[in-house]
Amino acid sequence: MTAYPPLTIDVYLRAYAPVSAPQETVLETVRDLRDDGLVASYDVHTWPSAVRADRSTTTSRHYERFRDWAAAEDVRIDQSFVTRRDDNLFTGETTERLRTPCICLAVRQDDELAAVLPCTVADGEHVTVQSYLESLLDGVDPLGTLDLADAEAPDDEPPERELTVPNA
Repeated sequence: MTAYPPLTIDVYLRAYAPVSAPQETVLETVRDLRDDGLVASYDVHTWPSAVRADRSTTTSRHYERFRDWAAAEDVRIDQSFVTRRDDNLFTGETTERLRTPCICLAVRQDDELAAVLPCTVADGEHVTVQSYLESLLDGVDPLGTLDLADAEAPDDEPPERELTVPNA
């Protein structure tokens, strides 16, 4: 099987999510990838269900980086990161809030962002976090954004040296 150069995965989980079974399954799969050597390390982060879109927060900065990656790769993440308008009836203030997905992955390779899940690829296929991870377990990069160069030494061996026996 072709080995991936080491990947680093950041798992973002929505804090206080009502159902934890999908989160547990994702974490188990990430551990399997690490045990198989496809993932060098992973970190688990929690983030709020929503943040104000007009304020710079750690979550909004992550989103901006993810959005820039998606635009460069012709991938959509706006179905998972949704901006909504909130009207406060008491103050009359209107704010935009960025709602985060329950589970999000940021996959890095050589310190470069290589994938953000969930996402929708150019042909309209939605790639979930779990389907992406399962594809990696099968040795397939469903987004085509990873460097799939073989991490093992090439099969080309140096030519054998001829041994000569001196005449006695």
